[in-house]
Amino acid sequence: MCKQSETSRNSQLLEITGEFLDEIKAAQAENSVSSWVAGRTCWYDGYVPLSCSHAAMDGPSELTIALTLEDVPSVQVDDVDASDLPPRVDWRFLDPRGYPWMDAVEFQGLSFACLPFALTAVAESLARTATGDPTLPSLSEADLLFGSGGNCWAPFDDPRPALAHLHETGILTHEDWPFEGCNPPGFDTDKVRRAGRRTRASEIAWVFVKNDPTAARWWLANCGPLLAILSPARDFLLYRAGTYVPVLRDQWMGAHAVALIGYDDVRNAWLCRNSWGRNWGEDGCCWIPYGPEDNCGILAPKMYGVNRFSMVNGVKVDTPPFYTGRK
Repeated sequence: MCKQSETSRNSQLLEITGEFLDEIKAAQAENSVSSWVAGRTCWYDGYVPLSCSHAAMDGPSELTIALTLEDVPSVQVDDVDASDLPPRVDWRFLDPRGYPWMDAVEFQGLSFACLPFALTAVAESLARTATGDPTLPSLSEADLLFGSGGNCWAPFDDPRPALAHLHETGILTHEDWPFEGCNPPGFDTDKVRRAGRRTRASEIAWVFVKNDPTAARWWLANCGPLLAILSPARDFLLYRAGTYVPVLRDQWMGAHAVALIGYDDVRNAWLCRNSWGRNWGEDGCCWIPYGPEDNCGILAPKMYGVNRFSMVNGVKVDTPPFYTGRK
């Protein structure tokens, strides 16, 4: 469950009630939107900070984030052969032995920790695919959040610190530093030194997708998940199933990071893994249209993955790059 009490560090709270659910359903009917189901999620009968909801935004087109990687080795994924892509990819169910390439969806709490949760899911999945070992341990969301200098209360506007941390310092395992909320116990530097940051990226991949899903679909089909940024409306809080299209278009939430873990050409939609627990959406996941209309800004402007690793689970490696195109 991710229901929250009224007590919060934020004084202005949005109460998620039956009245709010009725408002969403009325807007769906008024706009003839039947592609998704609104209902009780983990947020229902609880509170969400209004600062998560950026009511002043006119729409997802206002989402602009500087995402150049000047200090981190990176490669642009752009020149790809899309002639033989499968019509559907879902990284939750790709291993024939039954191992999950991705862990179960976790809950970020009442925090702005969506980016470290999404990037951790992407990194641990790509480490498993790069080595062919889906049994590798889970990685630490707390390390990407607090270890890179972040905190729960500052809305992210730039993923570069977390990407740089993953490249320069590496990331601990979840067991070494589990996410225990926004007021964690003191950072045990001796424990971190003993455990060591056991997974490190040597090159970041970025996909400039600007209204063209081809390169992102290629990466998902051939490599693994991607870090993506979308800008949904508040009705997203009570998404239960289907292909999400915002209907409360005067109530935008601002930037929200998710792990892009698949696509479906029949649906014409991306499969996204959120970090609001399994009692939200379709077991913690959702479908977002390819766009360019009604896609919550998910194509603006780039998506990120890890192209190569220099260390995986404490072992120094030089994994072959997923993509070998233009640098």
